[in-house]
This record gives sequence, structure tokens and C-alpha cells, in this order.
Amino acid sequence: MLSATTMHPIAATHDWIVAHPIAVMFILFVASTVISLYGNSIRNFLRVWPLRTHRVINHNANLKRLQTLEYLHNNPYRLVLFLSITLLGSVRSIVWWCILITVFYVVVFHTPSSIPFWGVVGGVGFSILQQTLYLLDDLLHFDESTVRLRKAIAKDEAKLALKRPSD
Repeated sequence: MLSATTMHPIAATHDWIVAHPIAVMFILFVASTVISLYGNSIRNFLRVWPLRTHRVINHNANLKRLQTLEYLHNNPYRLVLFLSITLLGSVRSIVWWCILITVFYVVVFHTPSSIPFWGVVGGVGFSILQQTLYLLDDLLHFDESTVRLRKAIAKDEAKLALKRPSD
């Protein structure tokens, strides 16, 4: 354990880097060398990685949404169970977010007062409500929604197969 007179190792390292006469120049030299040597690789990575990741996430979300729609279509028992689970899951999410925010406020501000519980309840609750309303709207227009989702899934699969890096 650190005593009151000793410095935390991270703070000491930071102070040494800032106070050292050539540390900043050396760090900038190493960074510029790495960028100049691997600039094309870095540029290609940044061009491909975020777009590919977005397409994979979008593809998985559309696939899950289509599977959920097909699972709930023309089955009121499953729909009631799904809505009940969604309601209970939203209550659980709200409770967990409130606990997390409380711990954060106590750790950072050393007081549990003025915690924005209503903001958490409204934000998490509205988000889950919005997702449920979108799903119910998709169920109401089942045929159009499944066609739209299948087109989006096929488009994402085609783009992912086209851009797949060669092994």
C-alpha cells in the first residue's frame, strides 16, 4: 500500500515523461516512424475494419429480427410470453442501470445524492419500449417486413462475401 509520502506509480511515470527533456520528442519520433513504416497497412485497416464490422453487426441484427418475427408470427401464446419477458427484462435492466449509476456516483462524487434515476428509468425504458413497438409494427406488417429484412440480409451477405479478405 502506498503511504502518504509516496507517489502512485502511474503519476510518477507521467511526471517523469512530462519532465524529461527528450521524452516527448522520443515518443513523437517513435510514433511517426511507426506511422511512416506501416502507413498503408494502417490506412487499409481503417478503411475496411469499421465498415465490415458495421455490416456484420447489421447482418446479425437483421437476421435475429427476422427469426424473432417468424417465431412470433400467428402464435399469440408466444407473443404474450415474449411481451411479458420484455417487460420483466426492462424492469431488470432499469434496476441494474440504477445500481451501476449509484455506485458510479458514490465512487466519483462520494455522495449518493442527486442521482439521475428518472433519466435512467426514462432512457432504458424508452429504448426497450421503442424496440418492442418496432417489433409489433413489423408483426402487423409481417409480409412487407420479412421481404425487407430478407433483402437487407442478402445485400449484407453479398457485400460481406465480396469484401472477404483472402486467407
